[in-house]
Amino acid sequence: QISRITSACGYMIPPATSLISTGGKVTMKIYRSRCRAEKNQTQIYLTVQMFKTIILTIAILLNCTISPSFSLAEPAVPPNRQDEIALIKKYLLSVTDVNNLLQHNSSAILVDIRDEESFMRTRIPGSINIPTSFIKTKKYLTGMKVVLVDEGYRLMELLPEITRLNNNGFDVSILAGGIAAWHQSGGEFAGDRFDLERFHYIPAHYVAGLRLPLLKTWVDISPQQNNDDELNLSEIIHIPVRETRDIQKIVNSVNNNADSFSAVLIFNADGNYESVASLSELSGSTIFYLKDGLAGYKKAINQQQVMLQARSMRLKTVGGCSTCSEAQEKSK
Repeated sequence: QISRITSACGYMIPPATSLISTGGKVTMKIYRSRCRAEKNQTQIYLTVQMFKTIILTIAILLNCTISPSFSLAEPAVPPNRQDEIALIKKYLLSVTDVNNLLQHNSSAILVDIRDEESFMRTRIPGSINIPTSFIKTKKYLTGMKVVLVDEGYRLMELLPEITRLNNNGFDVSILAGGIAAWHQSGGEFAGDRFDLERFHYIPAHYVAGLRLPLLKTWVDISPQQNNDDELNLSEIIHIPVRETRDIQKIVNSVNNNADSFSAVLIFNADGNYESVASLSELSGSTIFYLKDGLAGYKKAINQQQVMLQARSMRLKTVGGCSTCSEAQEKSK
């Protein structure tokens, strides 16, 4: 019954010794209290996020201007972004670093911050699942070396929360390349092993909306390089894959620019990557693929641009309504 109560609010049960030592009735009361408290915290968090979204939307509608052009190439990072990148690299641990930590530090723990469904489907053995925003409520983690595990491409999004946690008594790092890097290095998994390849696909809206500083190399494997005027592909390597030996060209190019934290983005026009499926087994860098290819990327860009337009530009009246027709008749 304790398990049912705690799982209902997402609370991770501490070691069994703490349950036994306090006695059945007392323990039940403690956990029910914690569950109610965390449900209240969840409601408050969601309310705050809702107000933030409303305020941001109003600001965008009133003040936002957008550029009609866009670029797939990684944009130049402004000075303050350079500081952020340097900071997040301080928190990064490679797969080798994490394995050494788990072997030699008994207080080290892997905290998977993906959604619960993804975690239950496939996960690293021994890891626990806690959403990022709830880590600060788990005081038992303050005495542990916490390594966050995510999809591998949310670094800049996670930076503010990681910084806050480390400034408030936690010792938090993040696995560079996330669960994709763990898979590529041959790490063990629990759950559905047929789900593993999915880890290497980055949704187009992430590439379109976020800077991905650790994706150092962008490789276009299309038969012909994309020369769309709307895309600035000057910083991207073009290596068309027509036969098996072309894959080795990609591996050589990638490994020349690799370090323990770098990753590679592979893309083409339609998002079909069967011809380069073996790349993740050959490359020293973490391999990611652009989901839905350039077609999906352009669609994501267009959707973002529409969302940033003023309301009058986003809405289009097709035909009139009965009320409009009556108003027009009266005006005559």
